[in-house]
Amino acid sequence: MKTVDLHPNHRRSFSSTLFLLEKMVSEVREVLSAESDLRMQKVTKDLSESKKKEVFAALNLLENEIGRLA
Repeated sequence: MKTVDLHPNHRRSFSSTLFLLEKMVSEVREVLSAESDLRMQKVTKDLSESKKKEVFAALNLLENEIGRLA
């Protein structure tokens, strides 16, 4: 794959975006896989198991791409 040389400001912005995206992927994965017993928050999980598998597959692809770009 072709490497692009970014200006430090763009590189910093790109890195910050990847960081936030990775954090969001982690949060989605956590919500879908954990049972929450928080008193002030209620998460309704209405995804079928097949849809969950699709979402986890998409999250895996995102994580792989983040790793490649980081």
